[in-house]
Amino acid sequence: FRSEEAWKPVGYHNTLFVLDPDTRLWVSLPLETLIKNVAEMHDGKDHCSRSADYKAIADHAISLANDEKHFKDVPVGVACPGGFYQIVDGNVSVVSLLPEHRQRVMLSITPAQQLTPMFDAFLHETFGSENTGEETQQIVLVQEVAGAIMLGLMPQFQRAVLFYEPFGRAGKGTFERILRNLVPLNFVTAISPFKWAHDYHVAALAGSRFNVVGELPEGEAIPASSFKTVIGCDLITGRHPTHRPITFTNEAAHLFMSNHLITTKDQSEAFYSRWLIVGFPNSRLRSGLPLDPGLAERIIANEMPGIAYWALEGARRLLANDRFSSSSAHERLMAQWRRSTSSLDEFIHERCVLDA
Repeated sequence: FRSEEAWKPVGYHNTLFVLDPDTRLWVSLPLETLIKNVAEMHDGKDHCSRSADYKAIADHAISLANDEKHFKDVPVGVACPGGFYQIVDGNVSVVSLLPEHRQRVMLSITPAQQLTPMFDAFLHETFGSENTGEETQQIVLVQEVAGAIMLGLMPQFQRAVLFYEPFGRAGKGTFERILRNLVPLNFVTAISPFKWAHDYHVAALAGSRFNVVGELPEGEAIPASSFKTVIGCDLITGRHPTHRPITFTNEAAHLFMSNHLITTKDQSEAFYSRWLIVGFPNSRLRSGLPLDPGLAERIIANEMPGIAYWALEGARRLLANDRFSSSSAHERLMAQWRRSTSSLDEFIHERCVLDA
């Protein structure tokens, strides 16, 4: 595999990446493609006559090119058809995408400062609250979450996001579909945290940018140890079927959606501090309002460039503050969740009159 200019192929997470000379993006070559190329180039030569030989040569080529640091500490930004949108010194700027930006992900849209009336109305209807300031707080928080997802920032803050609402049809599915369009489909996974203790499932997280799970089981305790290992960016070892084990750290944002607060046996601060909870208070089923099943598709078709720029602004604020913005809804739901895991605490707060 030839080098492009001075940029040689790079082995990363048992995958070979090469520079695309046209897009300036680093693209992965599947192992199956490497095996096929080995067979076409070397079949019939010494020690190269069986499928196992082809695979061994491909694996060896990846190991020779291995450089686990190549995609670490890359410039903060996102590659788009219009260039590389980056955040430098608290400002959003755009430059031509270069190989040294070491980007593996490119959006199909280009962020633009444009009006997003349907999206704005959706946010107001979704997060409107009788509690003073809560709507604004939640919108600010989800803007930062959107930016962290799009730019791959979530792992450095070591948080998972829970979209919570107990009644149904409150907008969390619509918002999730919009967020999913901020990441190319081939970098999106759906691996439940209840499967992260299994080698094959956790290996599927390698290279993922956005892991989103539609519903979590009720009454079953989440495997807290493997959850903290993944979200905390500790080393993870997994294995794809028929492939050798790989060791990697999480690079994905994790979004879970649930109509119930997650069951857990771990009541430590190390567990609870890993979460951001976004409450969806306005169930259309509960209020009797009509559903609009095509809303997400209309917003995606017409307003994604503006939403991408909105997400960039959220990422800019997140990096400037070095933390996610506070939300009274998050604090209230976290307190409710903590109480729900302790029957004594729950009894005190729900059945007793509290005094100083």
